[in-house]
Amino acid sequence: MEKTLKLSNFVLKVLACIFMTLDHIGLCLSIFLPQSPGLNVAIYILRILGRLAYPIFFFLAIEGARKTSNIFKYIARLGIIFILISISIIFIEFVIFKDTTLGFYNIFTTLILVVSTYYLLVRTNKLWQKFLAIIPIFILIISSLIEFNVIYFTNTTFEKIITSIVPDYSTITLLLIFFYFIIYFILNYRIDKTYKIIEASKNVYSNEEYNAFLEKKNDLYLTSTKISMSISIVFSSLICYLLTYIDRIAETTLYALSTYMIFSVIFIILYNGKLGLSNKYIKYGFYLYYPIHLLILFGIFSLI
Repeated sequence: MEKTLKLSNFVLKVLACIFMTLDHIGLCLSIFLPQSPGLNVAIYILRILGRLAYPIFFFLAIEGARKTSNIFKYIARLGIIFILISISIIFIEFVIFKDTTLGFYNIFTTLILVVSTYYLLVRTNKLWQKFLAIIPIFILIISSLIEFNVIYFTNTTFEKIITSIVPDYSTITLLLIFFYFIIYFILNYRIDKTYKIIEASKNVYSNEEYNAFLEKKNDLYLTSTKISMSISIVFSSLICYLLTYIDRIAETTLYALSTYMIFSVIFIILYNGKLGLSNKYIKYGFYLYYPIHLLILFGIFSLI
């Protein structure tokens, strides 16, 4: 049988961390070093590679929410890192940048909102609980208005503090959530409809046959998640591209760069649904990597 390249959860996390680090190196180069044509090209390439990170993190957050046996412990772990990142951002803003504002938002706020939205829409049964998904979506809408400077801060000190808890990638997250769940529910409705018939008549099948059906069902759910995520990334990338034609938005490079997140689909399609290398040190190492690498990078570049 011909072997094909498949990526585990561990490998996806490593790739996302590498892309994220390259992005932040590019950000530091643009902030701390004198600009030149050659350096600007290098920065742009690093930041393009960085656009591959967030869709992978979004997908991994969804996978975590889909598979975890205790969603509240999962959100609590994200919450602890959210606090550490907030402290790190405040430190960077007040100690390194002092009189200016970097406007560094908190990606773990975003991930908490993504996981909460998934839990409320997918893993709850009561209709009123599903309606509560409007809360994380509303928070993302408000932070999108901050992102577009529709809502802005006149006090620099307050801005430094509040941006440390504001979700990062708010508008892109809203796009991903919108497309993801529409496609996800359409695909899963068909899967559920097919397998409810099988489960209703499971006495007809042997244990081996029924277990094979369950395994096939799980494979279909994984495929559904990958297809939903991939299509949502493609649509969101196209909308980011269209946004670059709006003069006010085109002034920044955020959405022009975000069109390149379409290439993250390659890695998501190659995901095999397996955990891969894992233990408690690796798990918490990935969580802690974000605030630690931020402090190290900004500390090094501030000393150059």
